[in-house]
Amino acid sequence: MISFEYFVKRRNLKTENIIRFNNLDTYEKFCEHMKEIRVLPPKKTLYEEARKKVWPEKVEVIKEVKNEEVEERNSSEEKKESKAVRRRYRKKSVSSDISESPSDGWDLWVAWK
Repeated sequence: MISFEYFVKRRNLKTENIIRFNNLDTYEKFCEHMKEIRVLPPKKTLYEEARKKVWPEKVEVIKEVKNEEVEERNSSEEKKESKAVRRRYRKKSVSSDISESPSDGWDLWVAWK
């Protein structure tokens, strides 16, 4: 088994990402996961610091932030609805490759032969 520090540095991982993506909400689950992938688990303090970053204890703060985001989205949608959209169209340019006299293809056939 390799050490956790070596594993994290070698694979360029963060402890928070390991916890988040594998949904490891307890230290015991984290240790089991580390043993499955043959890595020595780190100390519990390192796990606890990373877990606090992933799942903060205060859920109320998250709800307040989400409510503010929803209010901002609603106000921006109202602004979009009230503002008329003006479409601009680009003029089609005339290609310079077209000759003035129409050709029936005879000139090309003669040039090909």
